[in-house]
Amino acid sequence: MAEVRLQGISKIFNRQVEAVKDLNMIVEDKKVVCLLGPSGCGKTTTVRIIAGLEEPTTGEVYLEGKEVTYLSPSERDVAMVFQFPAVYPNLSVYDNLAFPLRGKGLSSSQIDSRVKEVAKDLQVPFWALDKRAGTVDPGLRQKVAIGRAIVRKPKAFLFDEPLTNLDATTRTELMGIIKHLSREVGQTFVYVTHDQSEAMSLADKIGVMKDGSLIQYDEPDIVYEWPKNKFVGWFLGNPGMNFITGVLFQEGENLWLSFGKDRLEISKFKNLFSSLSSSEVILGIRPEYVEFVDNSLLHRNSTVSGICSFTEFLGGRMIAHIKLGEDIQIRVKDYPRSDIRESTIVSLNFPENKLRFFTPEGIALG
Repeated sequence: MAEVRLQGISKIFNRQVEAVKDLNMIVEDKKVVCLLGPSGCGKTTTVRIIAGLEEPTTGEVYLEGKEVTYLSPSERDVAMVFQFPAVYPNLSVYDNLAFPLRGKGLSSSQIDSRVKEVAKDLQVPFWALDKRAGTVDPGLRQKVAIGRAIVRKPKAFLFDEPLTNLDATTRTELMGIIKHLSREVGQTFVYVTHDQSEAMSLADKIGVMKDGSLIQYDEPDIVYEWPKNKFVGWFLGNPGMNFITGVLFQEGENLWLSFGKDRLEISKFKNLFSSLSSSEVILGIRPEYVEFVDNSLLHRNSTVSGICSFTEFLGGRMIAHIKLGEDIQIRVKDYPRSDIRESTIVSLNFPENKLRFFTPEGIALG
């Protein structure tokens, strides 16, 4: 079982910079885990600790149930692919792929078979096998680097932002190949990225990191739909979650959230707020869940009105920026539509099942 377990991992550089803070995480055997977060959040340091390229200041690393904290990278039998392709530029693509197999007692025919199998899986054209690795394009060099990792069948694969420096077309192609490999190879993958689309597409589990801490670790749909705090809600999504600060008030048997000139009935969520010491609450809702509705429906308890400030277009979708009152602006993500234009008065529906609530400090309720 190529399970990776990190227990109480911390890493301090120069006795003052705490890059990773008391991190506990289990990467299950044959699962793909993506470490996601902004630059400087500790995700690369974490994967380098797994690889043995960095020693933790405190904590232990376990692989297959055995502690490997102070073993060298070669003793751990893991393979790592870096942001910049690590190839031997003066060797051919074929020899780069064959290099990890030589010295393992394999026959020439066995090496040849394995190299061609990996080249096929990575969609490396056979004519390129004789080319020097330093002369091929960056996308192909990264395929060679990935091939060097998988050709020897290690216990776990570690990827440190392998697609960052590639053009959009090559990045999309390689992301599909990596996803296919993760399923076909059936090995443990730890994949570092700051690109949420890569994480959502590839991962069985996502670990969101911020300032050296693991903020949330769960399946992609859980992390996306039920963020543990405002940071996770904002960081995942394109664009991220809308946040509206409002005040709770009771009117008869109904509970309302008031913000600006609008209010929403949220009686269904009364139990969430029973332990709050303040009447202030932050409402979160993702832009794609806000619905444009006919203005005649404005007086429904889940509907508010606003003015469209401007629209922008993103990958076949329209992002409408809607101003609610004087100080609140939210975004609505929808298919392009001609009736939503600058200065248009719009009515918006906030579906109950898509509402999320946070404390004034940004911690999720419920």
